[in-house]
Amino acid sequence: MIFQFVVTLDYALGVDMTRMFTGGQTKPMLMLVSDSGEEGSVGYYVGSDSSAAYFASFEGEGIAYSPGRDDFSGYVGSIAWQRSTGPNPDDVVNYAHMSVDLAGLSKNQVSMASAVNVSPDALMDAAFNLAQASGARMALTVLGTPGADNVIGSDYSDNLYGGEGRDTMTGFGGDDTYGVGSADDVIIEQLGGGNDMVIATVSYSLSENIETLSMSSGTDPQDAIGNKSDNFIYGNAGANFIDGKRGSDLMEGKGGNDTYGYDNYGDIIHEAVDGGIDTVLSSKHLFLFENIENGTLIGKKKLDLVGNELANRLDGNKASNYLSGDHGADTFVFDDRLGSKNVDRLTDFSRKEGDRIELESDIFFGLRPNRVVAESAFKNIAEDDVDRGDRILYDQRNGWLYYDEDGKDGRDAVHFATLKRGTAIDHDDFFVA
Repeated sequence: MIFQFVVTLDYALGVDMTRMFTGGQTKPMLMLVSDSGEEGSVGYYVGSDSSAAYFASFEGEGIAYSPGRDDFSGYVGSIAWQRSTGPNPDDVVNYAHMSVDLAGLSKNQVSMASAVNVSPDALMDAAFNLAQASGARMALTVLGTPGADNVIGSDYSDNLYGGEGRDTMTGFGGDDTYGVGSADDVIIEQLGGGNDMVIATVSYSLSENIETLSMSSGTDPQDAIGNKSDNFIYGNAGANFIDGKRGSDLMEGKGGNDTYGYDNYGDIIHEAVDGGIDTVLSSKHLFLFENIENGTLIGKKKLDLVGNELANRLDGNKASNYLSGDHGADTFVFDDRLGSKNVDRLTDFSRKEGDRIELESDIFFGLRPNRVVAESAFKNIAEDDVDRGDRILYDQRNGWLYYDEDGKDGRDAVHFATLKRGTAIDHDDFFVA
């Protein structure tokens, strides 16, 4: 059976190179041959007789392996191979080209993992190891197998794609690009080892020393998590969760209802017009970025949350926050347990602009959910006395809002928000969720 993957080499000096993989047997069970300096497909083949292997040139010629023959320079593509010695020999391949003298230049080495020593006619979906010799002058592009591959790149700008399986990829120097197909993939990068990028088809968290994370195209909801570096993180067209973590990060959704983590004043969030209904979860003071609809404060610190020109949904945390909707018909959300240390100040509530206050029914349990507050349950206590049916009390003289779970039957009303003194507000400005 044949399992294919792609290897591309870019030789810095412009020398055409031929590429070959062999297995860990005394005979070359697996062979890679490509054309001169361009991308080609690789065929793994295990014949019905384990002594047989097939080499294919880029033009598609079939070349049968003959025991003892190690010089295929007469064939299109120029093949060369050698075997190491020792108690546990693995075939080691030198990259060479028969028409070019590479004397004195470092050559790449590729060795297959022992896992590929399979029985005849077995599908070659096991792992492989790829390592480049120290000082080699080539950049690599490798598309791995469905197994757990171990791929080691060069000091140049490599493209390493592990495919499926729990792969380990090491890039060294250069501006490397990694293709991630499993959340368990491990990427090892050196500090100062270039500006590196991960392109992921699954939710993924960046390891150290990787600068950029981009989710592949599509609409699948995926998580894209950064590291302590200053990251560039790009979502896809689905509903992504994007969090740069430490560092000053640039985060950008590509459509869908995205959620962002904001934890550094150097963070920047880009969203397109009509790019979904997006939310920022912030542990810092936050002015909502353009085209972001919702802001939620997290943690227990007193923070400010300021909206933008859109109709924003603003939700404080467990502390006393300053909430300002700016322009637009904004919604101020109260869904945390009430108390003297959790009293939010609404700095610009405006009936004229269509602002409203949303009350969580699990907290304001004396109110009927999924509707506006009944007229009989609201009382402006600057104008009238409290009665048993009142639940939301408002003192227009100082702007204080209270929740009273039993009217005047004994329990004290709880102060939960403060509006600007004299602000006009009525029962239908409240919605119970």
